[in-house]
Amino acid sequence: MVFLECLTGQPAVSGSNLASIFHKQLSPSNIPLPSAVAGHPIATFLRRVLNKKVSERANKAEDLYQELNKINLATLVGDITDKIVPSSQVILAQPTEIYNTVNHTIDNTIVAKSQLFYTALTEVKQLTVLCITLTIKSVIESTLDAEILDTLHRDQKAQCVDIAIRFGAYHVGTLGDTLLFYFGYPKVSDNDCRLCARTALEISSNLSKSNALLKKSQGVEILPAMGMHTGAVTIYADTTPEGETPNIAMALSRMALPMQIICSESSKNQLERYIEFEKITAKLPVHHQRARTLFSLKGERAVEAFGFLRANHANQSFIARRDELEKLIALLPSESLIPTTALPELKIAHIYGEAGIGKSRLTFELRRKSKNCNHFITQCLPEHKHNALYPVFNLLKYQYSLSRLTPEEAVSHFRTEINKFSQLDEKQSIPIICSWLGLPLPSGIEQIIATPETQKHILFDTLKFLISRRESFSSKQCNLFVFEDIHWADPTTLEFIAFWLLNSHESRASSVFISTSREPLPEDLSEIGFMVIELSKLDYKNTAEFIISRFDHQQVSAQVLDVVATRTDGIPLFIEEMVNMLKQKNLIHHLNGVIDFSGPDKINQVPSSLRESLQQKLDSLVYAKETAQLAATIGREFDYKLLVLASIRSEEQIQTDLNELVEAGMIYLQRKIGDDSYIFKHALVRDAAYESIPAEKIKEFHKYVADTLVSYFDSFIKNNPSIVADHYYKANDFIHGSLYGIKDVSNLSLRSLEQEAEKRSDQINSRIDLIKNSTLSDKSVKLELQLQLNSAVLPVSTKIQGWGSDKIKQLAEHNIKLVKSIKSYGVSKISQQNLDQFKYKAEWTLLIYHHYQGNRKKARKLGETLLSQVKEKRNRIQELIVRTTLGQAYFFDGDFDLAKETLAWVIDNYDHEKDINLNIEYGFDPYHFSIGNLMAIAALTGHISRAVELRDNCLEHAVRTNNISTITTGYTWGTIYYFIMYDRDGMEKWCKDAIKKHGDRFQHNWILEYFYMNYDWTQNKFERAAKTVRDRIDSGQIGILHWYDPLLARTYINHKMYNEAVDILENSLMRSKKSGDVCILSIIYRYLAIAYYYQAGYLSEKCEDCFQQAISEAKQRNSVWQELLAIYDFIKYSGSKHHDNELDLRLSEIICSIRESNGDSLVDDGLNYVKELWFKLK
Repeated sequence: MVFLECLTGQPAVSGSNLASIFHKQLSPSNIPLPSAVAGHPIATFLRRVLNKKVSERANKAEDLYQELNKINLATLVGDITDKIVPSSQVILAQPTEIYNTVNHTIDNTIVAKSQLFYTALTEVKQLTVLCITLTIKSVIESTLDAEILDTLHRDQKAQCVDIAIRFGAYHVGTLGDTLLFYFGYPKVSDNDCRLCARTALEISSNLSKSNALLKKSQGVEILPAMGMHTGAVTIYADTTPEGETPNIAMALSRMALPMQIICSESSKNQLERYIEFEKITAKLPVHHQRARTLFSLKGERAVEAFGFLRANHANQSFIARRDELEKLIALLPSESLIPTTALPELKIAHIYGEAGIGKSRLTFELRRKSKNCNHFITQCLPEHKHNALYPVFNLLKYQYSLSRLTPEEAVSHFRTEINKFSQLDEKQSIPIICSWLGLPLPSGIEQIIATPETQKHILFDTLKFLISRRESFSSKQCNLFVFEDIHWADPTTLEFIAFWLLNSHESRASSVFISTSREPLPEDLSEIGFMVIELSKLDYKNTAEFIISRFDHQQVSAQVLDVVATRTDGIPLFIEEMVNMLKQKNLIHHLNGVIDFSGPDKINQVPSSLRESLQQKLDSLVYAKETAQLAATIGREFDYKLLVLASIRSEEQIQTDLNELVEAGMIYLQRKIGDDSYIFKHALVRDAAYESIPAEKIKEFHKYVADTLVSYFDSFIKNNPSIVADHYYKANDFIHGSLYGIKDVSNLSLRSLEQEAEKRSDQINSRIDLIKNSTLSDKSVKLELQLQLNSAVLPVSTKIQGWGSDKIKQLAEHNIKLVKSIKSYGVSKISQQNLDQFKYKAEWTLLIYHHYQGNRKKARKLGETLLSQVKEKRNRIQELIVRTTLGQAYFFDGDFDLAKETLAWVIDNYDHEKDINLNIEYGFDPYHFSIGNLMAIAALTGHISRAVELRDNCLEHAVRTNNISTITTGYTWGTIYYFIMYDRDGMEKWCKDAIKKHGDRFQHNWILEYFYMNYDWTQNKFERAAKTVRDRIDSGQIGILHWYDPLLARTYINHKMYNEAVDILENSLMRSKKSGDVCILSIIYRYLAIAYYYQAGYLSEKCEDCFQQAISEAKQRNSVWQELLAIYDFIKYSGSKHHDNELDLRLSEIICSIRESNGDSLVDDGLNYVKELWFKLK
């Protein structure tokens, strides 16, 4: 005890009076050690010497002397005393005349001047209590030696005590396998609860790593079960606190499973910003009313691991960036601001400067100054720069603790959150979010079919609301979002940030957004209104101040200041590294109160650049350099389990290496239950470690990492195939790299990131070319990869360029040749059945291509050949797809009977449950597509009752899918019906009904443009429709444009823009003839005749010719309704002067025929305008 008092300068036992001191001396509780020495070897020595249990106390002075001689006390630096809180702060204030305090700073012993008239001094305090139960479990069948087990148990309990005391705990005591610690006693701090959680996680982390070694060496593992509770206790003078709070913590530890930390709600509420939790169903007994809701503590959030208790941040002064910090602080919302109806200004800033300049330090200081804000930090990493929206989804996982939820729980959680926002529809948002996160779709929710732009808009809108949510936070709190290192952000992330900031009107007043980068503000964000802050190098004055602060504000010689300042060039990270290096290598010493070089020759050993400094730091590592290099191969962030599995070193050696790297300040530990992870201190540290790998080992390391990911991390590679592909490429394994690269293309396509998928496919193509052709097997593998890549790219190119693009044709034809070549080699790893499926897809793609190109003969020949093949195979799905496309080809060719027969088979054989998702794979719903075409045929041929029935069925089917793109298509098919009927009033009512019911859900896509083209005709507007026509012609997407040109022409005529009407119809007629869409020629001829009439002002010869062509085309196709309209318009515009009795008679016949086949009421409603003219002529 005298040694301990000499070491600390304080009494080993203190109290408020002599009786208190005697009580503590005689109590069974051991003498508490200062937290500063808990992690030092002297702590173990003192704990053995001071143990009050005689059986456990050291009893040989000679052994103790030899052991003490081996301990290096020089490594104990800094202030190791635990500050004593004056009695006036510890106990309730008492009359001053009662006491005579002797030397408060050293001895708190109090001598009473008069008799005391109280029995005890009491105080109510809040404590956080941690209870740990350690259980030894055998993993082998043989019986273990009891003495060994006892030794292991005692050793692990001692380690738990060391860890807890190091984080400021008061060790209440140990009983059997149970340890009890108080945080906030006898001293209170702002971080007691956080320190308790850090202690629990540190113990869990240490035991997890120890168990890996104990299983191999001793055949046992030590499993901790921990309980944690925060609550009030009543402290009586000079006694250890007891009561319900520690009782609850002990009850929780007894409930906990091995390797589990159960927390009460009171602890969880204080830690939610820093720690991830999972709610559990277990309940405490009824008598513990204050801790009914329980949570399982799962791990630190990244921001906690990277920021909390870092000495170089938290305990050092902030230098030189005060002006920049004040600008950032000014962005934080003020509580005194009066709410206003005006849209608040965006509170956004972009901090940029070269690597190591202090961007992260500045944002760290901002976070310290913004304690009333919720902090959401995410980081862009170089290893994820091809992983779209990686930092955004990382932020989402952080906010919602997704890593600790089962897939089903995560989906349920998202559904609950999404349904809180009236602007979101879960049946749109959930499928897209699930697709991106690799989560299963819940029952009742189907995949949605929409254009890439529509899906992106839904995704961005959903992410915007989920990230900006504020329900779970106090209304007085703001949200501080920090996106670090956006120079590594993918294009989609930058696009989302721009969308989010411009559209988050609801949260502007309460949110601040900060981005950091090595580069100026990206162009994507340049128009938003960022406050841009450039961090420049420190000037000499600030550099000198920074250097002195890193030497603990001791006096530094001018020579040291000049050398460090000159060689670090004002870069803070370089200054930190150089000062640390000078200390570690003993290049400086403290002599006569001044820090100076220990010799003239030491100056030459000072590195001249940051990279050289970091390299020297790596070279100074005793054992851990190779482990640091392997970790750098994985990335700036790396998982403990992945590192161990990928390394050829033993797990024991890996643990030693990681400890050395942590102590060297090169990496930081992020503690998690069961599986820790690490992050390099700075990207430059990771880069230095990676670049130090010998050339012959780089490929080897990447191969180790890639193979390990494939063997042990299925869920990771499912969502991140690009990372596996890149590791294989860097290992020169182009076969496996291309295989996972192809999976990445498919993933990007499913996420509607077609541009990124196309770029990625180009990279993979170049890598496939690098595969050797030395053997027949190599040649076959190369062709197989090319076949799979082409097949993955096909849907991507379709969405970007359309079915009629030449690239689609090239890919399909290439695949047919590849299948043929692969079969000829006879060594394929792809089954015959799958090769046939590849061929079928390619041939079907060619069918679609020629159909939309208007190559009718080729399309029909291909379609009929394919139909014959799939019928022979009795493949119902393939037959549905082929018949749907072939049926429309027959329809466009004017072969109505064959089209009806082909499409009717689709309607009859479509399974509404099994086939509902075919539109995901093929881009359309066969039932919906077929019924729409049949509706158009029925309307053209005068079967109006049937057309109305099909029109309504088409919409009903679309609405049942609850897919907004399909619903939009259903309404657009309806406008086709009214276009054929030339029913303006009906179309206006139809379109307004669509807008009223679904307008708030309509998202921009190509089919919606056609819907609005027809709707604008009813409103006599042409600007939007004219733009659509121009855009479609410019992009080459003109396959169905001639179905929508005529109504735009009629609007032009209404505005007396006759030349424009003629131009668009002549162009439409030319395209229809070229493509072979003869079914619509009658309509185009009729509208063109009307345009010619208004352009000339009379019935010109070419006007009359067009009317005659319209009547002839309609009659030839049996389009009786179009024949009726053509005759009607011809009679109307020719007048009595050119009236033809034969036409009058034919008109009468058609009306009677339609009336007979459809019924009087429908015809009377639909033919009013025809009857009116007919009766006039009669």
